[in-house]
Amino acid sequence: MKTIVINGRVRFFEDEGQGPPVILVHGSLSNAWQWRTLTERLRGRFRVLAPDLYAGEPQGGAPRIGDFSFTEDCAFVQRLIDDAGGSAHLLGHSYGGVVAIKSALERRDRLASLTLIEPSCFHLLDKSGAEYAEIAAIRERERAHFASGDTAGAARFFVDYWMGPAAWPAMPQRRQELIAAGAMRLYQDWRGAFEMNTTLEDYRGFGVRTLLLRARDTRRPSSRLVDLIGAALPNAVTAEIKSGGHMSPLTNPEPVNDAIEKFLMGRL
Repeated sequence: MKTIVINGRVRFFEDEGQGPPVILVHGSLSNAWQWRTLTERLRGRFRVLAPDLYAGEPQGGAPRIGDFSFTEDCAFVQRLIDDAGGSAHLLGHSYGGVVAIKSALERRDRLASLTLIEPSCFHLLDKSGAEYAEIAAIRERERAHFASGDTAGAARFFVDYWMGPAAWPAMPQRRQELIAAGAMRLYQDWRGAFEMNTTLEDYRGFGVRTLLLRARDTRRPSSRLVDLIGAALPNAVTAEIKSGGHMSPLTNPEPVNDAIEKFLMGRL
């Protein structure tokens, strides 16, 4: 894992392969390892850069979870775009999709393409609609867990909503512990998702070739956002996989990776 200093703080990222740069931005309670199978596919033809949004300044020589803001995450990704050389392909999933689109709007002249997998731009939803009410209620439940000091409960509730109630008990204990340790970052991720940091008007002026990807069985707020963003972007194509839910890059990676690879190679 490589390091880079952003605003005086150390950040970590994976860097593999050679060729045109592809930057992969993971979602909440995940890390750069989320993209392992996709990286293995792409590294023979692309240079794959995968930032770890949660890992920060070393403590005792090892990365630790850092309390980074949405703005700091965007600065991290924008720096990777700047340093990559040439035109970069940028991809973001969930919260990473919010970081990716904000970074793309700031660096559009440096991008070859953009891929958004169910970006959690909840600030774009109609505040009077059912989709916004659903996700706002989830955020409030998370806040209640944090208010009572129950970070493990916050992590489990988050996983239950996005992956289903069977996902948490099926996880190895060590994985549960790592997710619970990362739960402290969720309130920053929620801020990035809900604060008005982009508008649909911003998207209408974004001409970079874009892929929007979702699973058919995802949550309603995520599906609605794909429709909204897809309608606003002037040079976008939308693809849908049959199953996998919001966490499809982890739960059903093969069709996700198939679509991404085809898009990057200009076949979608």
